[in-house]
Amino acid sequence: MAAYYGNPKHKFYKLSEVQAIVDADKAFFGSGEKGEADAVFALATPDDMDGVYQLAIRLFGRAASADQRRSWLAREPRGHYVVRRLDGRIVASLYLLPIRQERILAYMRDEIRARDLIAEDIEPYAPGQISECIIGSIASDPDADRDTRANYVAVLLRGVQADLERLGREGVAISRVYAWSETPEGIAMCLRLGMEQWAIPQDGRMTFYLDIASSDVFVLQGYKRGFAEWQREHPDVQSLVPITTNLEEGLVFRKATARDIAMENYLAYLNYWPGGANPEIRAARRAFLTYNPNSTYHLYDRGNLVASINIVPLKPEAIEEFIQGKRGWLFGPDQIEQFQSGHPLRCIIIDFLSAPVPSTAHRTTYAMQLLMHLSLQLKEWGKQGIEIVSIYACGSTDLGRSILRNAEFEELGEPVSGRVMFELDVQSSPLKLLQPYREALAQWRARQQPASIADTSV
Repeated sequence: MAAYYGNPKHKFYKLSEVQAIVDADKAFFGSGEKGEADAVFALATPDDMDGVYQLAIRLFGRAASADQRRSWLAREPRGHYVVRRLDGRIVASLYLLPIRQERILAYMRDEIRARDLIAEDIEPYAPGQISECIIGSIASDPDADRDTRANYVAVLLRGVQADLERLGREGVAISRVYAWSETPEGIAMCLRLGMEQWAIPQDGRMTFYLDIASSDVFVLQGYKRGFAEWQREHPDVQSLVPITTNLEEGLVFRKATARDIAMENYLAYLNYWPGGANPEIRAARRAFLTYNPNSTYHLYDRGNLVASINIVPLKPEAIEEFIQGKRGWLFGPDQIEQFQSGHPLRCIIIDFLSAPVPSTAHRTTYAMQLLMHLSLQLKEWGKQGIEIVSIYACGSTDLGRSILRNAEFEELGEPVSGRVMFELDVQSSPLKLLQPYREALAQWRARQQPASIADTSV
């Protein structure tokens, strides 16, 4: 009788396949010496792409073509890695590709595969600029024996670890990486790396993400050291990615991840008891963050969540419903937009929470620090051409209404008893926290204008 493991609603794996996971774990993190002498790690070159393609075909059956990979490499040469035997044969490979967020979402939803990505989907690394990446083509020679494959991958990972430290020193700011797999071996690799499940498995396809700031996986340790050095050398450039979180240095601001939602739910419970314990709202927080991973931001003090904010772009019809009193957590995923350029966005603030500590001064500091860091996030969006025209919020308490009025929000009325609605016009508001965003957006717009053509007539 065969034994199985897995979720009964989705694909099962035989016990023999589970053993393959154990073998894959060894292969991915092996550190022996056999096989290493005839293979060396290298940054991939255009000439390597034919070998990388052939390796991928042998393993996966279908893959992005060699020419397609060369176009990726031309767009952003960093983050492409191979292990070559002395005879020139490619025996292991990996790429870390920074692509546009909407393409990441399509990739993770299985709407596209890597072979559908073109060079224009890639956003080249730039110092201090946040990047989100996909990990792909983690491959080793299927014709080699298990121990040799393990050592090829060990060579690969040690090389990647060293190069990531170099990228960190260059100021490359990676906030998240994403991956998926349909094989027990690939799933084991993702789990062993500490990656979180991104969505419910479908037909054996499992999706994963890794939050760089909260991960302690060994491959990232050099990267974190390198990026910390870059931050110390560039105090004038405030990256929004807390690659290092030395809590002794004070408060830490970062984009929330799925693993942080339990803490946010607890903070809501402390603020809104007993309403903060509502199971539907608790589930909604996780769902919103899954659909728009850029919508929630946290502030930590020595590892404790002390402030949070949810800023969510909604479709026009949903905005009108919010103005009429509908609660923010009641909107569905189909009514949520993404932070991307192309059309003006209208956003709502759902919750703006701070820890109910005894010291009013501390609570005020937490709230102000969160807003100051959010201002930097808005500036980054401005640099990307993301246009936010207005922000809406509900003041359901005297303190909340006072904060919104002091922030120059315009009162719209009280459509539902106890829910006073407010609007902030981003372009005309005198709020100083918005000035960096407006300047960044104006600079982005100026760069989009076609250069004037001088009169060359004679």
